Amino acid sequence: LSKWNKLHKTPNKRRDFTFVLRKDVRRIIKLFDSFPSNKDQDGNFIDSPSYPFYAYIRHDKDRPKNLDDLKLNPEAGVHYHFFIEFSNPRSFCSVADELELPVTSLEPVRDKVGILRYLTHENSPDKHHYSPDEVVSNFNVTKEIKERSDVDFGTLLKDYGLLRSGFLSATDFLLKYKIYIVRHCSFYQQIKLLGEIYDKAPKE
Repeated sequence: LSKWNKLHKTPNKRRDFTFVLRKDVRRIIKLFDSFPSNKDQDGNFIDSPSYPFYAYIRHDKDRPKNLDDLKLNPEAGVHYHFFIEFSNPRSFCSVADELELPVTSLEPVRDKVGILRYLTHENSPDKHHYSPDEVVSNFNVTKEIKERSDVDFGTLLKDYGLLRSGFLSATDFLLKYKIYIVRHCSFYQQIKLLGEIYDKAPKE
């Protein structure tokens, strides 16, 4: 555990985690499926989904490192990738307890888009590419990737500077970044930022 802690130089609490399983998969899938589906009667994702968000996929076409293992057991290379995101930051231990997994199996998500793309190996040309339809989730993974990819953090900071100096209107800033602010800023950051935007907004 001490070695694991050294490798994971992260805050004590995080909102999103990822992990890979080869065993005990059915129990985790059953647990994830008990979370809100966030879909309407027609099977479409709703506009205001509830946490926790999850996504997972079965990887059964990856090339194993040891081909002899594959000959002995066709299921040798099969594994599942999981992603979960909570509404508020949680400690590694609390998430491990809730999922009934070893705490060392949890990985912090440093790049959400990268993790979601890796579910299908979208950015891995040397690996088998899985179909987005194979991803099981209670949120629109494709839409999430697109929305996050469309927002460049450097551009956001630049526009924030323009907002504070009065060269960008509060309305234009909100229209461009409201989804990013709600999903990726802490509650305190949201209150502070929205307060500044309100101060910049024209008063009647």
